[in-house]
Amino acid sequence: MWQEDERCSEVVDLAWKRFFPGNPMVQVEGKIKECQAKLKQWSRTSFGNITCALKEKKEQLRQAKQKAIKDGTMETVNGLKWEINGLLIKEEKMRKQRPRALWLQEGDQNTKFFHNKASYNIREIELRN
Repeated sequence: MWQEDERCSEVVDLAWKRFFPGNPMVQVEGKIKECQAKLKQWSRTSFGNITCALKEKKEQLRQAKQKAIKDGTMETVNGLKWEINGLLIKEEKMRKQRPRALWLQEGDQNTKFFHNKASYNIREIELRN
């Protein structure tokens, strides 16, 4: 999801261009830490909490629909619908990425997490048939 936002590469470039004194490994470590901090900060400001944003936009849409009934203008309603659609796409992408992040975090070991995941998938297939 981040890679689709053009500002992501700008944040990485700016963080990576920062100078860190020391040998090359210390410099790389500093650049990675700086990049991590800047990406976290950028993510919070650019994406924030999508669930809360969706809730707010839906409430704004409800109010805009009521106002549109009185005024007869649908511009605000249509704009809010586009914004909500964009937030829903972002939310869906985040939900798809979450299991991948867990997989990377837990590693490829025979853990309880993976056993439960595999058992769940087998039950789901059996229920479909």
